[in-house]
Amino acid sequence: MKLKKDANLPDFLRTVAQCKDDVYFKTTQGDVLNLKSELSKYIFLAAAASPMDSFLPLGYIECTGKEDEELLNEYICQM
Repeated sequence: MKLKKDANLPDFLRTVAQCKDDVYFKTTQGDVLNLKSELSKYIFLAAAASPMDSFLPLGYIECTGKEDEELLNEYICQM
């Protein structure tokens, strides 16, 4: 699942915190950030705020729990 271009990232991460299982941001280069981790959240936000525009569009969200996908539905679009 892709993160929507207009997704509010702080709201998205607050919703991720409500998820029961792990939620990952994975890039096509093989990077994996567990968005339930405080350090990974910091890295995610710092990379998203950088002038490098390709970080978010090249990555995707992966949830380990089906219920979590439904919780994050307003922030993601199916690939």
